[in-house]
Amino acid sequence: MISILTIATTTTMAAPIAECHGLRLSQKYVRLGPLRPLQVLPAILASYLMAAAACGIILRPSASDYNILTMAAAQAATTTPSSFQNSFLLPHNQARASVGVGPLRWDEALAGYAQSYAQQDAGQRQCQLVHSGGPYGENLFWGSGRTYGGRDAVAAWVAESSSYDYGSNACAPNAECGHYTQVVWRGSTAVGCAVQPCPDGRSTFITCNYSPPGNYVGQRPY
Repeated sequence: MISILTIATTTTMAAPIAECHGLRLSQKYVRLGPLRPLQVLPAILASYLMAAAACGIILRPSASDYNILTMAAAQAATTTPSSFQNSFLLPHNQARASVGVGPLRWDEALAGYAQSYAQQDAGQRQCQLVHSGGPYGENLFWGSGRTYGGRDAVAAWVAESSSYDYGSNACAPNAECGHYTQVVWRGSTAVGCAVQPCPDGRSTFITCNYSPPGNYVGQRPY
């Protein structure tokens, strides 16, 4: 069965929309179809809903598409990044865009892994910077004296870019750059992070996990 949705702009425009937030429109009214089977429609339509909202476009579904669109709206609401997620995603993706690498998406399974390990590390090792040894890429951060969050951790990792030489694909002598190369690793597509207060009450432990992992020896990050 082929389902058709009509997209109409809510404002009067002198010229057609060319592209807005990845939603390509050649005219004011666009018919989308054929669409995929019902079980995958919510994920597909959720992306259109979020793009439409950002572009000032409304979706006018047929009666038969109303339930599908309702499911998509619910999924769009649950998949829109929270302010906590964006505190990590935005600086990650800004760094990645600066070297021509696609954005990371938030992954709840990775975030759950990160939170579990952060709590374990805080409880057993007093927030020492010891890697979990798990199957994912991993960046760690520790800060003391004030409250730290996602932007602080990512900024510290990205600051290592000055110590990375693309030509030799190596860090500067006596310098670290592995956190940065994981941030911009082209093959990594998903991230999940956690912020954990430390037992001393004055410091913060932050961890991010990446899938697929990066930093393979002999490979460039981008």
